[in-house]
Amino acid sequence: HTSTEELIQSFAETYDLVESSPRALVHSIVDLSGLSESLKPFDTIKAVRAAKSHERVGWNLAIMPTKSMPIELAIKMTSSIIKSRNRVFSTVDEARTFLQEMDPTVHWENMNYDVLAGK
Repeated sequence: HTSTEELIQSFAETYDLVESSPRALVHSIVDLSGLSESLKPFDTIKAVRAAKSHERVGWNLAIMPTKSMPIELAIKMTSSIIKSRNRVFSTVDEARTFLQEMDPTVHWENMNYDVLAGK
């Protein structure tokens, strides 16, 4: 179970990663398959409002092999509040195909699949 503080910390780390990148847009693919429940809506809103939004954030793609309506609702809520582009996919391949269509400038040969696979 993720706490509000952990979510705030995750947003801060993401901001720092985007800030350190030389790319015009920075996309993320996040594996949420191990997440069993989302924060309460009030806690999600609190975390999102505490987060700094970066103008170079591109697509945020979530991998969820098993559908979870509460988690998907939290993602949609977050997207609405901070005006981010979020999508949920069942597999990494689906997310990759989508992102290749959305941003053909991504250098897939530089992607570290070990990180994505959680190795």
